[in-house]
Amino acid sequence: MIRFLRKNIWITLGLIAIFIRVLFSFSPDLYALLYRDGLFPIIRFIFDHTLGLLPFPAAYLFVPIASFTLVLLIGVWFKKLLVERKVVRCLLKFCNFFMGLIFFFLFLWGFHYARTPIENVLELSVQNGMTTEELEDEINIIHSSCIDLRQQITKRENIALPDSIFPSDLSDIIRSIEKKTLDQVGCPVTGYVPARMIKPNGLLLRFNASGVYLPFTGEAHIENALPNYVKAFTIAHELAHGFGYGSEASCNFIAYITCIKSDVPAIQYAGQFAYLRYLLAELKKVYPEQMYLDFRDSLLHPSLQNDLNHLYDIYDSYPGIADQFQRNAYDLYLKSQGIKEGRLSYNRMVLLCYAWRKLS
Repeated sequence: MIRFLRKNIWITLGLIAIFIRVLFSFSPDLYALLYRDGLFPIIRFIFDHTLGLLPFPAAYLFVPIASFTLVLLIGVWFKKLLVERKVVRCLLKFCNFFMGLIFFFLFLWGFHYARTPIENVLELSVQNGMTTEELEDEINIIHSSCIDLRQQITKRENIALPDSIFPSDLSDIIRSIEKKTLDQVGCPVTGYVPARMIKPNGLLLRFNASGVYLPFTGEAHIENALPNYVKAFTIAHELAHGFGYGSEASCNFIAYITCIKSDVPAIQYAGQFAYLRYLLAELKKVYPEQMYLDFRDSLLHPSLQNDLNHLYDIYDSYPGIADQFQRNAYDLYLKSQGIKEGRLSYNRMVLLCYAWRKLS
C-alpha cells in the first residue's frame, strides 16, 4: 500500500486533503488556526503579488493551458486504454489527475467550506423561514429604500440606471468598504483579491453565472455585460469568496452589508436592489404565479421596473448553454461541500439579511 501511495503521489495528496477537509469540518477552530489564519494569508499574498499584477485576467492563460493539457492527457489515456490495453494504468492516470485537482482546489481555497457560519460569528438569530406577512413587510421596506436611493441618484424614472453614475474605480471602492466592514463585525480579512471583468460580454452569463471566483488563479471574475447596479453587488459577492468565504449565502450577505455601508448612493442602491430581487424570488415560491405577478406589477415603482426589465433584456441576450445540466452539476458541487440546500443556499441570504436588519 505504501509503495502504491508513493507511486501515485496525487492520489495520496488528494486523500490527505480530503481527510483534512473532513477534520476541519469537525473542528472549525483547527481550520481557523491552521488554514484561515495560517496558510491561506500566505497563499493570498503569493497570488496578489504574482498573477494579481497581470494587466488582464489570469484565467485567460489558465483556462486555455488547462484545457490543452487535459486534451493531451485524454489522448494518452485513450492510447493506453485502446491501443496498449492497459486499463488499470489508464484508470490510475485518471485518478491521479482527478485527485490532483481536488488537492489543489482544497489547498488553495476549498478548506474555507469548513468556516464557522457568519451568522454564528455575528450571533444572529436566524429563522428557519419567514411568514408571508413578514416577507411582504420586508419587501415594502426594501422597496421604499430602493425608491429613496434611486431618487437621490437621478430624477429620471423612464430609463434604466446608467453606468455613468457609478464611480470608475468601483472595484477598488467596494474592496475597501468590504474589508473595513468585515473588520468592524469581527471578521477581519487580508489580501487584495483582483476583480476582473470578463470579456467577451455574455461569456459567464451563458454558463448561468454573473461572477465566479477561481481558486486556481486567486481572482474574482465578473460578467462585463452586467449593468453597474448589478455589477457592484456581484463584485462584493465574489470578493467575499476571495477573502475566504465559501458559503454562497454568506457571500450574498457580506455583499449586501458592504453595499449599504457605502457612502455612494448608487452602491447602496445596488445592495438594496439585489436584496429586493431575492425577496421577490422568495415570495414567488409562496404565491400562485398570477398572484405573484399582480403583486409585483402593482408594487414596483416604474424606475425599479425599468431597471429590472433592462437586466432581464441582458439575460435574454445571452441564453445559457445546457442550462439544466449546469444547474444540476453546480447543485451537486455545493452539496458535496456540505451545503445541504445546494443552489438554493443563495436565497438563504434573505434570512441572514432579515435577522441582521432586525438586530440593527
